[in-house]
Amino acid sequence: MSATVARATATAATLRGSRTTHASSGSRAARVVVRAGKSQKEELAEMRAAVQLANMNPSQENVISAILDLAKQEFGLAGVKFNEVMDKVGECYAFTPCQYVSGKGTALETVNPAGTNSGSLKTYYFAHLHGLDEASTLRLFCEHYKDVIDTPDGDSHANIRAFMLNGWEGIDFEGGECLKLRDGTETDEANQI
Repeated sequence: MSATVARATATAATLRGSRTTHASSGSRAARVVVRAGKSQKEELAEMRAAVQLANMNPSQENVISAILDLAKQEFGLAGVKFNEVMDKVGECYAFTPCQYVSGKGTALETVNPAGTNSGSLKTYYFAHLHGLDEASTLRLFCEHYKDVIDTPDGDSHANIRAFMLNGWEGIDFEGGECLKLRDGTETDEANQI
C-alpha cells in the first residue's frame, strides 16, 4: 500500500465532514508513511493519524485534495455517498447550471439542458477542472456507478453509461463554465443535484 493510498484513505473523514480532535499539534503528515511489510493494523493506525491531521484544517484545498485523492484510489470512495461528494464540491465551488452533452457520438448521446442532471454536470466539470481520468471520474459517482456496474444491461444512469462508452470524448460542456471556486461572496444559481 502506498503513502498516497494511506493519505487518500485518511482524508475520507474530511470528505464526510467529520471532526477529530488531535492532541499533538506538532504532528506532520510527512510522518505518516506506509512502508512495505507493515501489518494491516499498523497501516490502519497510520491512516487514522492522517485522518486526524487532515481534519485539523479542512480548507478548500484540503477538501478538494481529499476528493481527488479518494477518486484516484480503486476503493477510495467506498462507503461514501454521491450526495456527500456533491456537498463537498458545493462547499468549494459555486454552481451555475449549463447545458452539456454526454455520450456524444454513441447511441446513448444525451443533450442535458441547463438545470437537468446537475449532479452529473457538477461531477464531470469538477473532474474536468482537475484533469481526472475516466476511471477516477466514474468513482466520483459512488453508489450510482456501483449500480451501473451491478446492472450492466440496465438503463439507469444514462450519463454514466454513456461516459463508460467513450469517456471524455463524449462530453461537451456547451454552456460554458458551471463551477467557479468560491471566494465567500457568491451564491449558487441552483442548489440541486
